[in-house]
Amino acid sequence: MKSSNADTSPARAARRARPGPSTAYLSTTAALSLLIVASLPGCVDDPAQGELGETTGALVTDGEDAPDSVRITAYGEPGVHRSDFPDRVRITATPIDCPFAFTDAISGDFEAITLRFSESMLTPARRSLRCRIAIDYRFPAGWRFRRPSLTARGAEILGEGQTLAWALRTRLNDQAWKGEFRSTEGPADEFLQIDVASGDELGERPTRCGATSAHIEVDLIGALFAGGTPPDETLGTVDALDTEIDWERCR
Repeated sequence: MKSSNADTSPARAARRARPGPSTAYLSTTAALSLLIVASLPGCVDDPAQGELGETTGALVTDGEDAPDSVRITAYGEPGVHRSDFPDRVRITATPIDCPFAFTDAISGDFEAITLRFSESMLTPARRSLRCRIAIDYRFPAGWRFRRPSLTARGAEILGEGQTLAWALRTRLNDQAWKGEFRSTEGPADEFLQIDVASGDELGERPTRCGATSAHIEVDLIGALFAGGTPPDETLGTVDALDTEIDWERCR
C-alpha cells in the first residue's frame, strides 16, 4: 500500500498539471485505429539509447554524444513518496520510432516517469505522427510490477470541419498492448488528456518473481484530418507522457 507522504517530484506533479478533456473517447476504436495507422510512415528499427543511473539526483546520459531525446533526470530523496521500493534501479529510455526530442524526470521511488516534449506535433505541415519509446528497467530480485498507467497531456486547436485523432497504448514485456483512442472535431480550443489504465487496475499479471529486468513500450499515434488547407493556427500536440508503476515485493 502506498504511503500518504506527498511526493513533489516533477514526474508526479505533471500528472495533475491539467484538467481532462471535454470530448468523449471514441467507441469505434477499431475503425479509428485503421485510419490512423494507414496515414503513418514505416517504423525505425535501429534506435539510439540512453540510461538513468543507479543513483539519484543527477543528470545521466550515455556520454557526450547522447541525444537530448534520451536524457533522464533523477530526483532523488529516497522515501519522499513511499519507504518500500528497490534502492538500486537502472532505467534505459530508447526512442524506437520517435521524431521528437524530449527531456525526462523520474520520481524518487522510481515509479513515475514523465517524458516532456517541446515541439508542436500535428500541424498543417505535419499531419501524421508516431512516437514509440521503450523503457527498460533493471532492478534487484525480489521485486515485481505490472504494466504501468500511461497519460498523454497536451492541447488541441481546430477550426470548423477539422478533426484530430489519437491512439495511445502501452505494453509490458510480451503481453498484449492496452490502449485508448480519442477523436476531437473542430471547432475546438482545449486541453488534451488521454488515460490508459494500469495493469494493476485491469488485473493483469505482474513481472515474474526472481526477474531482474522488465521491458515497457509506449506508443503515441496521431493524425490531423483537415480537408483542403487548414489555417496556420491549427495544432494538435502532446507535451507530456506520464507512466507510473507500483513496486510490489515478491512473497
